[in-house]
Amino acid sequence: MDNTIEASSRPASPVPSNHIGVGVPDLDKAVRWYHEVLGLNIVVEPKDASADNSHFGMILKDIFGTSFKKLRWAHMTFANHVGFEIFEFVDPKEQHRENNFEYRKTEFSILA
Repeated sequence: MDNTIEASSRPASPVPSNHIGVGVPDLDKAVRWYHEVLGLNIVVEPKDASADNSHFGMILKDIFGTSFKKLRWAHMTFANHVGFEIFEFVDPKEQHRENNFEYRKTEFSILA
């Protein structure tokens, strides 16, 4: 399968984005770092969310799958108002890799 993209088929400029989501091992430390170091605005302080039958719980189950039970999350924004969601998975807990830089294994949570 050839995944080559011809130059003429690429957009002339970057496409707009609504928000980006990333998983972190410690939500409180991450929110503090992104706010103090990069200056991101805190829109929603850290909150708990579960795979329950609420509208948000159903969305989370659709995104993260049937093994998802609980997470903590916060919502921030960059200066250009692009959203930045941060997730700390509580149940099941995220797994730390022994070698956390495996260049050939890529991972991204959300880009919308």
